[in-house]
Amino acid sequence: MWKKLWKNEQGVALVLTLLTFLVLSVLGSALMTIGVANVRLTKSTTQYESTFYIAEAGVNQSVAVLEKKAKELGALPLSHDAFFQQLNTFIDEHITGDLMIFEDNNGETPLAAIHINQDAVNEQQTGQYHERVMRYTLTSNGKQGTSNREVSTSFDVAHRIAETSGGGGTIPSDFIFYSASNETLIMPNGGYMEGDFFAENIIFNSKGTDVRGSLIATNSIEIQNEVKVTGSLYALNGHVKLNNANAVVEEAIYAMGNVSLTSGSKAKDIYANGNIELLNNNNVTNVHAGGHVTTGSGVTTETIYAGGNVTLGSGNNNTLVIHAGGHVTTGSGVTTETIYAGGNVTLRSGNNNTRAIHSNGQVLAETSSSLSDIFTHNRFIFGSGITVNGNIHAQGDVGERNQGGNFTVNGNVFAGQDVYTRSYQTYRLNGDVYAGKDVIHGTNNTISGKVVTGGTLKRFNNQPLGTIGGTVTEQANPGTVVAPTAPIPPTAPDFSGYTVSTQKIPIKEYTSTGESVVSSQNRTTHNLTPGYYDRVTIMYQDNLYFDTGTYYFNDFNLSSTEVKLYMDLSNGPINVYSKQDIHFSHGTTLYVSLDGVNYTKIDKSFVQNNKDQAKEIAGQLYFEAHNKFYMHNDLTVLGTVLANNDFVASSSVTIVGMYLVNNGKVTIGNAPTMIYAPATTSDGANHSSGGTGSLPGSGSGSGGGSGSGTNIVPVEVIIRAPVTEM
Repeated sequence: MWKKLWKNEQGVALVLTLLTFLVLSVLGSALMTIGVANVRLTKSTTQYESTFYIAEAGVNQSVAVLEKKAKELGALPLSHDAFFQQLNTFIDEHITGDLMIFEDNNGETPLAAIHINQDAVNEQQTGQYHERVMRYTLTSNGKQGTSNREVSTSFDVAHRIAETSGGGGTIPSDFIFYSASNETLIMPNGGYMEGDFFAENIIFNSKGTDVRGSLIATNSIEIQNEVKVTGSLYALNGHVKLNNANAVVEEAIYAMGNVSLTSGSKAKDIYANGNIELLNNNNVTNVHAGGHVTTGSGVTTETIYAGGNVTLGSGNNNTLVIHAGGHVTTGSGVTTETIYAGGNVTLRSGNNNTRAIHSNGQVLAETSSSLSDIFTHNRFIFGSGITVNGNIHAQGDVGERNQGGNFTVNGNVFAGQDVYTRSYQTYRLNGDVYAGKDVIHGTNNTISGKVVTGGTLKRFNNQPLGTIGGTVTEQANPGTVVAPTAPIPPTAPDFSGYTVSTQKIPIKEYTSTGESVVSSQNRTTHNLTPGYYDRVTIMYQDNLYFDTGTYYFNDFNLSSTEVKLYMDLSNGPINVYSKQDIHFSHGTTLYVSLDGVNYTKIDKSFVQNNKDQAKEIAGQLYFEAHNKFYMHNDLTVLGTVLANNDFVASSSVTIVGMYLVNNGKVTIGNAPTMIYAPATTSDGANHSSGGTGSLPGSGSGSGGGSGSGTNIVPVEVIIRAPVTEM
């Protein structure tokens, strides 16, 4: 049999072929399984490794962005508190969350989930600056597909404020103009001012002036012409007067004394320890007076708070609330919502009260008014044509024997004493009547509900009783009359967050024994190096070149015309001191270089088109005149200027920086352009606070915080721990 099989070659070949295919199939399946497993393992391993680098890249990117923002904030005159508050807000809004900056990988989009915690705070005095260090921990979770890996690092952010050094003083806040003189600061016609002003007294006798800031005076402020102030007015010890119909204060007025607004002038809110007078057609949101409030006609307010009386003229529209410690008296055609008075409330004709009147005295409604609920500690009396769309609660009488008529109450009447309805005078009491004593009810009058009286029901002048729709209960307990709500006292002007001292700013003492700068002919070029000089005596179109550094003169008087000043700020700030005057005559032109090679002409056009750069340049220039500072017509000057005596600027000047006066008079011509810029690296930084104080709502300053100077040493971001996997 076996011989037959072996002899049958075709059968053997078939068997061998089947066996071969079987073996190959098993081997192929095994190899395929191993291959797929290897591919999956390779992909998983690649994803796992990738997520680490994704997480690490998230750390690096986040720290780089944060460091750039910290440097930007560090260039600003911010207190420690303000710096870290703004930095933390930036972290929350722009760093924390999913970072999706990676390219797709195998059809999947990688991301890094970023989270930053604030760990610790440390403050110290280091050399000449005060330092606050905030430690942060940053975690980054790299994700791709189903894989994720988390890494972390920690770093410190050091914010530094240079302390004020000898020879300079500080003022409590930063101003475009600060005067410690007892001379009144009088501003001329027109102009654009971007920044805050401070002086003992301020008068804006100027038409068409745009002030993008606040006015602060030790005593009083008066605006006598068409002026728009986008900030607030602060009269720390005196009064405020707006004496022109086109005077506008977009924020609040704060005054220790009285406040007066002429017809048509406007302010957002007013806070005064004294009286407030609004003449006619004023628009004020909230009024707070320690004394009385008086308005003319057509005045619109939302809320009035007064420690004394409130007297409203005719046609006023008070849409919310009146709180008066004294009496409230209105003219005709006044609309109110709620009145609270410590004294009496007297309403003239045509008034409309939509919610309630609360009086700790009596309420008198004269004629033709529509009122709501009445609450009074005394009596409620009225003339003719009064409608009360609510309840009456009076501790005394409601009505009286000798006046009143055409009176309607669409509610109940509660009286601690008597209730009167005069015969034939059309009283319509459309609810119940409760009286602590008697109800005297006249002919042709109607009480629709019941009558409950602690006394008796009586006829008026022995005439027949009027109509009563409900029951009558005499000698009963009518219940308790609801007492009025007391008024809320006014909010006093709050200067606690910001106290301006009118101290003189110390000037730098020095002795200059250097040579004079003298020209023998026009258009001479003088290359000045930092140091000491006597006098400057130069000629027409001379050129003066200044390098980075500090210059001391006995007299810096550029009395010749068209002098050119070339300031090289490439290596740092320039400071100019003069024992006498600093005088910029006609045509004096400033040129500035930031690279040591190229100079840019600084004029009105440059400031208009490059305001931010002009501010940056101004922070690096300082001029200190121990006597007077002069600027001729149409000049442009950048920097901080301190004049120990007079400050004189002619018409159409452009000034960017801070301008400080110790004594003497301030004279500024028409149509100036004045823009605040903080001193950053110049000696002028000794005369600013870095925003360590601010008036409420003024926009000045930047909040509290340690550190008393303003010369900001650059912020440093210090990595404290390497990137490690968690």
